[in-house]
Amino acid sequence: MQTNATKLRLGMALVGSALVLSACAGAQATAAAKLNQARALTQASLDESAPEKAYSVLWWHKVEGTSQRPYKPVELAAPEFDPTSGKVFAATRDGFVTAFSEKGERLWEREIGGPFNAGPLFADGTLYVASASGQMAALDPVTGETRWTYSTPDAFLTRPVVAGDLVLAMTAADTLLALDRATGTWRWQYKRDLPPGLTLFGAARPAVKGDRVFAGFADGHAVALDLKTGGVLWEKELSRAKAFRDLDADPVIDERGNVYFASNSDGLFCLDAATGEARFSQLRPGLTVLALNEAGDKIYAGGQGFVGLFETTGGKMRWGRELTGDAIVTGLTPTNGQLIAVSGAHPMLIIEEETGRVRRAFQPGHGVSAPARAGNLGEAFVLSNRGYLYGLALHP
Repeated sequence: MQTNATKLRLGMALVGSALVLSACAGAQATAAAKLNQARALTQASLDESAPEKAYSVLWWHKVEGTSQRPYKPVELAAPEFDPTSGKVFAATRDGFVTAFSEKGERLWEREIGGPFNAGPLFADGTLYVASASGQMAALDPVTGETRWTYSTPDAFLTRPVVAGDLVLAMTAADTLLALDRATGTWRWQYKRDLPPGLTLFGAARPAVKGDRVFAGFADGHAVALDLKTGGVLWEKELSRAKAFRDLDADPVIDERGNVYFASNSDGLFCLDAATGEARFSQLRPGLTVLALNEAGDKIYAGGQGFVGLFETTGGKMRWGRELTGDAIVTGLTPTNGQLIAVSGAHPMLIIEEETGRVRRAFQPGHGVSAPARAGNLGEAFVLSNRGYLYGLALHP
């Protein structure tokens, strides 16, 4: 049986090498050279003479402040946004959580212990963070003061989920933990053994609908659990591959009672959320990211060298884009009629949701691995691999 430490070491070696491939443009690269790099990323072509102004940079700040300067840095934690106050929160590899105003003013920072593999969550006046050091904490979003902490020997790999009176997150040991959101005390957990053979670094963030929790695991199983008790309602084996059968894409649920999973070996699956019965599947190996469009009637999927749009009825692919072979899509964010796709050291792409046409690329240096976060009015917040937080205005 493979140990958790083995999974982490192997996964970091596999995914780390893929995510942080060297950027082609150096500090003295011209704007034309950067644009040419973006053109080479995808089959779609950008306007030869005047690329669309798909975004404007509103503000930016250096967030990560560690003295260690990796040659190929990676930031994996997506920023978080409070739609009421406009605050933006960033969690970085140096173990700090930092809060900014809607105008980009630094408000506070707190060292929690990291690094962070996934971003914070704001819910009902509390900021929840879960780090690779096995710490989960609830913070006051105004002051950054700690309200409670919980410790586990295993690294947290997913952004927390708040549902009812619980907060949930997945660890590197393929254990889904449920804590009391008010006190941080343990309520229940569900664990599956890591499979023999090779597995990928990462885990699926659980999805919640009503009184059910849906989660994917490294052994290729999709599971529905009772939210209150953690009891198994159904489980279904989606992949029996000898290696990399992981269901590491966060499952998503639409309004018609479908829940979607993605297997790195076997592609996209649509299941009945009530029973676990298969509704359709699409063989597309290498998928690691899923997202519903804003209307909830189409699903985006991305992974090794690919991003595409699929119908939620029958799974027909509306469009697909082949990226360079070493580009692994690590985040998809639909917003304002566009899709923001990030893929490690490569430029971030802004894609038309309905057509798949690439409108513009954004390369802040060393690329972007953490998913972007959408704001209230067409903004997007992006944490680059170099530890810079950007506030962007996306133009329809």
